[in-house]
Amino acid sequence: MTGEERHERCRHGDLTPGWEQELDGFRGFKGPEKPIVVPLCRWSLPEPHPPAVGRAWGGLIDFDRDCAVCKAYDPL
Repeated sequence: MTGEERHERCRHGDLTPGWEQELDGFRGFKGPEKPIVVPLCRWSLPEPHPPAVGRAWGGLIDFDRDCAVCKAYDPL
């Protein structure tokens, strides 16, 4: 099963709207923003955990890097 399939079937998996914009070197962004869908993981860190670790976890994931090897996978 691929990481994307695991994310779709996982009770912690979620999709949320996002935006993408092309970078123009050192001058910043160019062109209009494009709407995209961003995969998130709603799994939360077990308590207790250091505050810095909690701030670093944003939930944004990569299917192949994260979901394909996730040990917290919990099917719906």
